[in-house]
Amino acid sequence: EGPRTAAPGPAEAARALPVPLPDPADPATVVLTQQTTQSPDRIAAESSGNASLRTPEAAFWLCRAYLEAGDTGQAEAWLDRARERLRTASDGSGGSAENDWRLPWHTGVLYLTRGEVARAADEFAVTYTLIPGEWAPKLALGYCSEAGGAAGSLTKGYYEAVWRRNKSQGSAALGLARVHLRDGEREEAVKVLDAVPATSRHHDVARIAAVRVLAGCLDGHPPTAGQLVRAHERLERLDLEGEAAARLAAEVLGTAWACVPAEGWQAPLHEREFFGADAADLDRRYFEALRALAGQAADARELGALLDRAHDVRPESRF
Repeated sequence: EGPRTAAPGPAEAARALPVPLPDPADPATVVLTQQTTQSPDRIAAESSGNASLRTPEAAFWLCRAYLEAGDTGQAEAWLDRARERLRTASDGSGGSAENDWRLPWHTGVLYLTRGEVARAADEFAVTYTLIPGEWAPKLALGYCSEAGGAAGSLTKGYYEAVWRRNKSQGSAALGLARVHLRDGEREEAVKVLDAVPATSRHHDVARIAAVRVLAGCLDGHPPTAGQLVRAHERLERLDLEGEAAARLAAEVLGTAWACVPAEGWQAPLHEREFFGADAADLDRRYFEALRALAGQAADARELGALLDRAHDVRPESRF
């Protein structure tokens, strides 16, 4: 299927954004750190009789929990409660609830979950104004810029700013790699993906993405023999098993099979046993990879599609 150059959907992006650290001075923080966001209804019910849960932090927590559950209506209701509680807390203190960055941040996440990217961008821009030194609003703005079709230089600027600040933030690396790919910069995308550290939760995703980038056809431009060999080398180093390994192997072989140059693949491709000794051997190996993948198909429809594809590339029999 090749490397992914399109931005993920807004709801998926919203789920991937970082969660703000809780306010240690808020009484609800101690209670909520021991809870999971899978139980918003229970916490919402408890909040009516528990004074420590009638706080802004509890309302923000419930907003996020309901967003995670896919209930944007309840999430918006709890965001309104957070706003009311902040106003109550600021009465007579000289402060302003509207200057609390958590309000536009959660509003932006709410809009993004609903697919309203432009409105989300406006809220994240306000958040960035209120906390200009933080990388999270820049990450959100980078996604909104990418999903909204803004100029690549603008999107790249946001992602690069986050990536320079926080190398463990794999979402920025993946976003930056997508921008490079849309600009036809295959090797630059690989460099970014290779820089995702082992400590990042996106490390394995980045390694797999690098294989796809090297082996993929980008806007009609196939990889070179050397890039396909590098993709195979990386594939061998990945700790993949079962369907994931079979699917990625078939993808690399499939590109080699579909993108044969007019003069045929030269060294170093056919020096690798994985690709076969010649064109006929490559046909056979791709056919075998598709058959192996078909054996792990999730349903009859996928099985049929893989078997049809396998028979399309099957080497001719002598009988």
